[in-house]
Amino acid sequence: MARKRELKPRKQPRQARATATVAAILDATAEAIAEHGFERANVNEIAERAGVSIGSLYQYFPNKEALLVQLIEQHTRGAIDALEDVLARVAQAPLDAAVREVIGAMVDAHRGRLNRTLALELDDIGRLEELERAVDERAGRSVVAFLSARRSEIQVPDPELAAFLLIRLVDELTHAALRERPDAVENGTLTEELTHLTLGYLERVRGRS
Repeated sequence: MARKRELKPRKQPRQARATATVAAILDATAEAIAEHGFERANVNEIAERAGVSIGSLYQYFPNKEALLVQLIEQHTRGAIDALEDVLARVAQAPLDAAVREVIGAMVDAHRGRLNRTLALELDDIGRLEELERAVDERAGRSVVAFLSARRSEIQVPDPELAAFLLIRLVDELTHAALRERPDAVENGTLTEELTHLTLGYLERVRGRS
């Protein structure tokens, strides 16, 4: 059931000291979630880990869910930054190697207990439409540019549709694996299988062109 609680911070830090306080609170939240999971983490422990009073924590965040959302936003934007870095790095690499690196970056964003928990909690919250839309648009533009630059190799008839399909394929299957086959995420098997699926799709398109 979707949570019916306020998910936005109460205020944004405007001074260096306040910024450091919020950063400490979020770091402590990440530690608590990684150690206990979201449901068992509590704000009193988070405040203690951060070295702040519970009142200071509540000045910025109304509840534990709002802390989670801030972490999810950081995680998601960090994952997109990593994806864009990889896409730039593999611009001149052979297609199969480039695809493997790109898929690897997308899957790696979900590795480790904290990242896995954040990804699954994002599925459960399901109310971050603005963030998800912005991330999808940014990732989509980057993958469209990657595919368009490879047209001489794969001749994708519609780069925007291909980018949409590939992003959804990797995202949905990775989230499913997190729930049902987390071992495949952690040991690299999922990356290899998704790479084969992606190359098969691109080569199928090339073969029909």
